Amino acid sequence: MRYTLLVLCCCFLSVTRAQGPSGYWLSEDKTGFFEGLESVEMRLDPSGNAYSGSVYYLWEHGIYYQAISLEGKVLPGDSVELREVAMVANRNGIFANDCRGVFHLHYRHDSEKEYLEGVWKKPAGSRLRCADTHVTFFRSIPPDAAWNRPAGNAVKRGARVVARVTPAREKPATGTPAAEKPSLAPAAPPAPVVVAPPLNQDSLRFVAFKSRKDSLELTVKHKADTARLELYDNGIVDGDRISLFLGDSLILKNYELLADAHVLTLHLDPSLGQQVLSLYAENLGEIPPNTALMIVYIDDQRYEVRLSSDMTTNARVVFQRVQ
Repeated sequence: MRYTLLVLCCCFLSVTRAQGPSGYWLSEDKTGFFEGLESVEMRLDPSGNAYSGSVYYLWEHGIYYQAISLEGKVLPGDSVELREVAMVANRNGIFANDCRGVFHLHYRHDSEKEYLEGVWKKPAGSRLRCADTHVTFFRSIPPDAAWNRPAGNAVKRGARVVARVTPAREKPATGTPAAEKPSLAPAAPPAPVVVAPPLNQDSLRFVAFKSRKDSLELTVKHKADTARLELYDNGIVDGDRISLFLGDSLILKNYELLADAHVLTLHLDPSLGQQVLSLYAENLGEIPPNTALMIVYIDDQRYEVRLSSDMTTNARVVFQRVQ
């Protein structure tokens, strides 16, 4: 079932009125178009008086998703019509139908935000439970956008320069300064020059890692001392970068998740009853949040877990040793 979509976050792009709605529109909507929907993202690319792009619907921190291609055209009065054309990717579980429709949106802006407002309408004759709904998108705009520049600072091209004013320089004094009496106190030794050590990026990463919340995603009970890990980007490859910590030790740094597996061997301390593997998000990629598919092989068992993290939360896998 579709509900009102309110886009709550934005991409800071240098967008002018001529460019209109091109670029990225991001959202976090806990009700959303479909039941259980958590976020929606849209990308629009201009081509003359037409637009193309994609809209992404995400559930369960990106574990389930739909990606639908868009085609659209510019309408009179700063408006656009965007039609959902084809399903590009689909892992929606039980959360939604294949419900494609048409956006009719009007573009406007104020000094702080841009807006796309209008309606989403279900396809004519559709028997699916897809209710027409009002839609409001917005995103912040940069402070140096044309409509944010103070009028008093504008300079007309071709204007004649009436005068150039150069600050007057003060003439140096010509008198002879009075001689200072020499000090009888011994001269103080020069203060030592202290050079600050360069910032250690790994230390900064560790501080950020420890400051984030933890979300338990999987508990693995095991006897073996080693595990084989395979890491993939979950779903659409969109530039997600991660680091891995085993306890407080950094074991994988700033790795970009791909469609192909990154394989590593995890060495587990036999003297410890429990160890925690944490996935730390280095970024959010093009489609937040940062999502990874991890496959764990240990004790002739295979575990598959989808990990979701962001700039405030780490995803955790706990390894518990059993006898």
